[in-house]
Amino acid sequence: MAGRTVPAGYASAAVRAEVDAVRAARAGQRNHALFCASVALGQLVAGGLLDEAPIRYQLHLACADHIAAGAFTTAEAMATITSGLHRGGLTPRTGPRNRSAA
Repeated sequence: MAGRTVPAGYASAAVRAEVDAVRAARAGQRNHALFCASVALGQLVAGGLLDEAPIRYQLHLACADHIAAGAFTTAEAMATITSGLHRGGLTPRTGPRNRSAA
């Protein structure tokens, strides 16, 4: 797909959506939401659209209330983020998924 450009704001919109999903996660789904968000953003990190350190920070901030509520510890949250970023890195993404391709 040479010459393909990523729509302006795509990466920042993805970060906002994933951070919002983590913040909105309910009891019993918090760790899973954090992992899924980490995977999705890890794909964009691996694709070169995002830098990893700020993403780690944003994800950590997004789950701060969950940590405060005792859903998991900071160490557990960081392990989940690391695991998700690694998993996402296995399938880099450089832009929107083409949902119409089959």
